[in-house]
Amino acid sequence: GFDTGLATSRIKIFEELPNAGIPYTFENWEKYSELVHHLIQTNSIDTVRDIWWDIRPHPIFGTIEVRVCDAMPTLKENIAVSTLIYLLVLKISQEFERKNKLPQLDRWILEQNKWRAARHGINGEIIVNQEGETRSIKQQIKALHQELLDFTDNTDLKYSQKYLNFIPEILEKRPSYQRQREWIRQRPGDYKFVVDNLLKETRENLLLNGY
Repeated sequence: GFDTGLATSRIKIFEELPNAGIPYTFENWEKYSELVHHLIQTNSIDTVRDIWWDIRPHPIFGTIEVRVCDAMPTLKENIAVSTLIYLLVLKISQEFERKNKLPQLDRWILEQNKWRAARHGINGEIIVNQEGETRSIKQQIKALHQELLDFTDNTDLKYSQKYLNFIPEILEKRPSYQRQREWIRQRPGDYKFVVDNLLKETRENLLLNGY
């Protein structure tokens, strides 16, 4: 193996597949259904499950599905990211139901941001509005974390804050890709050392004491 220089290489490889990557923008459910119909009609897909976007609606289950992240070795990290995604989808759903205008970015901005995140990880910068203003990914994550804390305050979702508060801890202790790079710097070429450390982290984080 070798260091690709990316924070994640899996997602860039995966988006080369047809019907993968960033989804299109649809005005309404009918437009989405129309695309699915055309894809099936032209033998581009067999079922809606052959659409592998980063995020997609599931018409059978009535859910929003988010593409699985790169594997994280600890239970705490997985719960933190799952909680963030769940609350974000819930917040956006409520805004949509209230007919509030949701922010939109041009597709080129979304593609740039995805590349920057894949290339630089939490040390990168992303474009946050149509005017081209940029912000560090760390800052954006912290802002989103606070936004979701405010969203859950004084609601029956308040219990989720203890899991959401694992997010700043990940930023402080560094995400897994940075830890793995540190291990390979300590023992160049010894990838078993990296795997052993990942297993150690998993074994030591199988339970959340006090939660």
